[in-house]
Amino acid sequence: MRPWEIDDKWARGHGKEIAKIIRSLAGEILYVRAADDDEDIHKATDIVVGVKEGAIACRIRRPGYLKVFGDMTIRYSRPTGTSTEFEKIKKGFGRWYLYMWTVWVGEDEKIESWVFIDLNCLRASELLDNPEPIYNPNGTSFIAIPLEDLEKAGCIVRQFP
Repeated sequence: MRPWEIDDKWARGHGKEIAKIIRSLAGEILYVRAADDDEDIHKATDIVVGVKEGAIACRIRRPGYLKVFGDMTIRYSRPTGTSTEFEKIKKGFGRWYLYMWTVWVGEDEKIESWVFIDLNCLRASELLDNPEPIYNPNGTSFIAIPLEDLEKAGCIVRQFP
């Protein structure tokens, strides 16, 4: 199994917790409006519910990172040249970003904290301009954005706790 497959399998193990968080964010990603005259008269519709641009990127980090670093990291480069999360976000992909941290609770790993990021706001801020990548021993690199900076830029829509 390749390293990313191991990480993906681990992250998918938190699927129920992630779905619960996303359901709690319904007010941020849904809209509710009164039906227009045509919908009301011809389609038996009084209220219309829809999703605001709904593509959500998710990242979950292993225990310890929140308290030690207090940041959000985004993969910046890979030695293979494969397109990275940073490049995809810069190109305009994704509308929202659910970024989570885990903690050990007994023998189980649970989501401890999360932030819900407006990626349009992040792209419009200067936080992705002139990044200073941090290199890993495996040749990949990432950028780290302090949560404080995301908050100052108005990019955090909601966070827990």
